[in-house]
Amino acid sequence: MVSEECEAVAEDVAVSLEEYDEKGAGSFYFLFWRLLASMPGGGVARDLGYEPLLDDGMSWDEVELLHEVLCNFDDDGAVEYLVSSLSVDVSGSD
Repeated sequence: MVSEECEAVAEDVAVSLEEYDEKGAGSFYFLFWRLLASMPGGGVARDLGYEPLLDDGMSWDEVELLHEVLCNFDDDGAVEYLVSSLSVDVSGSD
C-alpha cells in the first residue's frame, strides 16, 4: 500500500512521461526508467527491460542524495556552484 502522496506523484509522472515522443536510448524517458530500475524496488522496471544505471543499483542513501540535489539546486548558478565545490577526479584514478 502506498500513500496518497505517492499515488498523486505517480499520476503526475505518468501524464508527464506520456508527452515524450522520444523514448529510445539517450532520451529522458529512457533515463527515467533506468533510474527507477536502479532504485530499491525497481525490479519491475528491470523486468520491463530497463537496465539499472549502476550494476548493483542504488541504496536508499544514494537515492536520498540525488533527491537533495534535485530538490535544492534549482538554477544554473546553484548547479555550477555544486560542481565547482566538488573535488572529483573524472579520470577514474585514485
